[in-house]
Amino acid sequence: MNSNDVTVAGQIAVITEYQKAGISRSEAEATRARIDKSTITRQNYELDSVQAKLTKLGDRVRSQEILLAHQADEIREKDEALKQRDELILEWMVSNEIWRGLAKQYKLQLGLSDEQLVDDQKKIAEIIAKENPKFEKTEFLAKVRNK
Repeated sequence: MNSNDVTVAGQIAVITEYQKAGISRSEAEATRARIDKSTITRQNYELDSVQAKLTKLGDRVRSQEILLAHQADEIREKDEALKQRDELILEWMVSNEIWRGLAKQYKLQLGLSDEQLVDDQKKIAEIIAKENPKFEKTEFLAKVRNK
């Protein structure tokens, strides 16, 4: 049996089924065409719906990417500012250690007692606070005054 025989046999079987159901072949084909058209229309509607959702999601992804890019820029700027501040603090710490060492050296050379050094520190702290009011309420100045 060749492939044409199978096709013909299949067509005969379909025609036989139509005849048993009391439906002509043309009516069955018309019904099948309506069903196929309805299926295609429904599938096109579903495809349009999915495409609309994908478009919305794509727009949302792009807006999130823009937001993340802005946030990354802000983080880089703040990171740079923190690095600059850290460098400034390091410079201040080195300077502070130099002045502290110098004060200890002069204390020894002048033969000052710890009490005299604390008194001098309080006097200088008060002078600095009067010259620059923003230092007036610092924690360090409060500690010096309470020594």
